[in-house]
Amino acid sequence: MNLVFSLLVVLLVTFPLRGERMLEKLPPRPLSGVSDVSNWLTKMEKKSWKSRIDALLAESDIEMIIMIVPMANANDIPVDVLLQRIAQNWVTKSCCGIIVHTPGRADSPRVLMTGSAIQATENTPAEIREMIIKIEQFSQLESTDDKRLNAAFEALKEQLLPFRENLTQLEVMIDEQKINAYSINTSIVLKRKMKLIAIGFGVPLFLAALGYGFYRWRKYHQPVTFLSTSPRKRFCSPYAGGGGSSLSFIRGKKPSR
Repeated sequence: MNLVFSLLVVLLVTFPLRGERMLEKLPPRPLSGVSDVSNWLTKMEKKSWKSRIDALLAESDIEMIIMIVPMANANDIPVDVLLQRIAQNWVTKSCCGIIVHTPGRADSPRVLMTGSAIQATENTPAEIREMIIKIEQFSQLESTDDKRLNAAFEALKEQLLPFRENLTQLEVMIDEQKINAYSINTSIVLKRKMKLIAIGFGVPLFLAALGYGFYRWRKYHQPVTFLSTSPRKRFCSPYAGGGGSSLSFIRGKKPSR
């Protein structure tokens, strides 16, 4: 009896502990965007959700992730911690919405908006948190778990669309700035290259022209010679005035003074 009682105690203690540790390690990212290890959703429902998630991603570049947490594992880790772990390990896009839903729980689903599109907005963290609370409260008013999950998805999508649009506009502005900066840099580089080309061709041409000019000057330059002069009194008169010398163009005997 003591052995049977001991085995029962071990079983009762062990299985809850395994349940508590289930979400301590996040499972691999679901390719469909829906993680449901408990198979709460049917195959058709999973297929339908995958189609909606894929369509949203294709139309608006918004990523949506849904995780179904069984009630037995609802208290494994705080939901806020689970949402942050999903954001850190599963999110691949700049604008993402995460839904964690525990069927049968009154305060479910819980949501999170994450990504660079949320960080780039002018809204404060308090304002973002208020948006999330409103989405959760709105979806939790529904009467069934299916309606709650659908309401959370639609409300989260509508809230994420403006963030994605704002990020798109910001990305366009950044791209235009990059293009303008590239054009300016290209123009500056082109001007520098043209200057270098001009210098590269201009200097040799200038030196060649200078050398050719010097060659022509040396070849055709004749030394300047002056006519010879002979000093004499003007008209051979010592009192006729005038300078002390005059040009003589007459060959022969020099005139006497």
